[in-house]
Amino acid sequence: MPIANRLAAFILPFLYIAISAAASFDCNNAGTLTERAICASSQLSALDDQMVQSYKDALANAGDRNALTVSQRLWLRQKRNPCQDDTVCLRQAYIARIAEFAAPTSPRTALVPVERRGTIIGPSRAKCEDGRSFEIVFLIDPRTPAAHPGGPVVPAKAQFRWLGTNYIEVLQDMHGNHPWYANRRISWSQSHDDFHLSETSNGQTRNITCHSVQ
Repeated sequence: MPIANRLAAFILPFLYIAISAAASFDCNNAGTLTERAICASSQLSALDDQMVQSYKDALANAGDRNALTVSQRLWLRQKRNPCQDDTVCLRQAYIARIAEFAAPTSPRTALVPVERRGTIIGPSRAKCEDGRSFEIVFLIDPRTPAAHPGGPVVPAKAQFRWLGTNYIEVLQDMHGNHPWYANRRISWSQSHDDFHLSETSNGQTRNITCHSVQ
């Protein structure tokens, strides 16, 4: 699965806000197909919020603020706006841009110090067929290089927790293999709208299907 599509697959089912309200512009004055599509989608609005925060963080640490401002304008003109009202295109453009801000090797974010905090995607929640619910957070380490030059960075780790407990499992990226994230006790992956877990305890492994919840 292409990296950008893989990022979209596990991020998008969890992004939700009660009322769509983009952070980078006023939805009351949305005048283009792109702006109206973003305002009409809670997922795209949430991505817009996260992109704006990532941009602000990068701008606060940039050695050349003008260069970063120009790169953001170019992204809007060349990557986001040409999508018009194609929501799949918009989602991929936002996710790729957020990942770029987290990657110090990207030409557009090379001015951002590598010691800045990583990008956190989530928290995300799902309910499983055995009645339990879990929460998972994906972590993009700004020191992690992209899989290919100019490409997005896949989160290197995920923090998994069964709701109602305080114990956190740290899962490692499996580099495109199935499961996507795993440790010795928990593995996590996705197929369409279902999330698949394997839980190993006392030498026995259970396979569990879960569904995202808002």
